[in-house]
Amino acid sequence: MIKTFKNAQNITNKFWNTKPVMKKNTNIFETKIIDTNIEKKTERTKLPDGFVWEEISYDNGSSVCDFINKYYKRGNNSNYVVMYDTERIKWETNNKGYFLVIKNNNEIIACVCVSFVSVMLNDKTYDMCNPQYLCCADDYKNHGITRVLVDEVARLTNNNTGIFLSNTIIAQPISTIRYYTRPLNYKKLRENDFVEIGGMKDDEIHNKLRINLKPNKQYIKIEYNESMLELVYSMYCKYMTSFNISMVLTKDELKNYLFNTKYVKTFLITSNNIPVDFVSYNFYDITNTQKTENNIIKACNLLMYSSNVIAPEIMFMNIMKNMNADGHEIVFINDTMNNTDIILSSVKNANEDTEDEEENANYNLNIMKTSKKSFMYLYNLKNPLFKQNMVSWFLF
Repeated sequence: MIKTFKNAQNITNKFWNTKPVMKKNTNIFETKIIDTNIEKKTERTKLPDGFVWEEISYDNGSSVCDFINKYYKRGNNSNYVVMYDTERIKWETNNKGYFLVIKNNNEIIACVCVSFVSVMLNDKTYDMCNPQYLCCADDYKNHGITRVLVDEVARLTNNNTGIFLSNTIIAQPISTIRYYTRPLNYKKLRENDFVEIGGMKDDEIHNKLRINLKPNKQYIKIEYNESMLELVYSMYCKYMTSFNISMVLTKDELKNYLFNTKYVKTFLITSNNIPVDFVSYNFYDITNTQKTENNIIKACNLLMYSSNVIAPEIMFMNIMKNMNADGHEIVFINDTMNNTDIILSSVKNANEDTEDEEENANYNLNIMKTSKKSFMYLYNLKNPLFKQNMVSWFLF
């Protein structure tokens, strides 16, 4: 798999080179549809004898989730897995989509989730297909089966515009997203060989990384009601105007992402008792498949926030206290939005710490870079490249 632009320079992906995607090393100066005359195919993409297509609704998708749990890899190490069920996939896709699978002898051998999203791209809204969870059984890898899935998704959506993420370089991405992490319970992570920091003993590192401060009282966990949704929605919409690309969400869609307490916690941030911003994180379990006991890592992601008033680095310093108090053992953060202000922060003291017992506590963020990257691609749409701080996206 090609994950660096240096290695990708002289390699042509024969499959994607025939598709309406941005080609590598091309200069784009405007947003424009690539091909307005793509043939609209009415017949299914042809499969070998014995193979069949099937579209499966989320509600009937438990067998597809079992397949995804076995073959879909989120990161670089397959020893650590995140388990999916239909409810989680409904939440991540805003319940807008279905599963497309290929079967052989009535067994699923490949699948993709055909989901949909409205995207604000340089002040214009596009309704796009957003394929996710693309995977196939090990016996069918390197046989072109996932390419057949891509062709069928394009056919089903009439080759209209699309957006998708990949962990490899297949064409010219409009943006490259990198991922970082901050351990909250280093001892637990070391017990599962999940992270390792050299040069110090594990106990010393654990004590250096541990968070002893209490959650900030100005960060108020919120529950759903119409007025609260209205307030958070207004903050979200205002903040999204800061970015060149973002999701266009209805109130109900934002309600799904930020108020579903099975997967996410959202906090209202006040200043002088006045609500000014919100911050949220989603949480999930990572299972270490190499162990049978004490093998569940409690993970969370900085999901979405508004930073209309509060600086992102101050916000992250404070929300980590809540993550820690809730028993999470590691937090992941990507470098979209204004997250580089967090990752590269030189701030050592959070001025909201004054209500803690340790009034002048020094705060070292101790954020570490991971090897994970996501490349964001557009389908049948070309656009100038974006730096990460020009991008806002819900990444789970």
